[in-house]
Amino acid sequence: MFSFHSDRYFTIFDVRISHRQVLLRSQKDEIHPENMDIIFFDTDFIQSGINLFGLTIREFILDEALSHPFENLAYKGQSSRGFLLETADNSFFMIAHSCKVFTNKLDFSESSLDFRYDKGGEVSSSS
Repeated sequence: MFSFHSDRYFTIFDVRISHRQVLLRSQKDEIHPENMDIIFFDTDFIQSGINLFGLTIREFILDEALSHPFENLAYKGQSSRGFLLETADNSFFMIAHSCKVFTNKLDFSESSLDFRYDKGGEVSSSS
């Protein structure tokens, strides 16, 4: 099962409704010469904060979410997976088909969800 951790700061950077994709980005800076992009594909549900400092993502089986406040969501039995997003202060929840992590040097105005830009090097994948 997919698991990922980074001490970097992430935020929701782009959403493509037509392709059901969500991009979380940790922007490049003086310390980190590359962006770190986390893309959720075929996303069915998002519950997330804006400021994600020190992010851990864990994939889980949707049946394990029965005690979660969103237990009434009717996604069980589909090809989607649950992803728990944890920071030091909060936990959030996403339902998507897969999640991939990339590094790239895209400018702030460029999104790795845009097919015109190279997503960069794949670091980790749930599929």
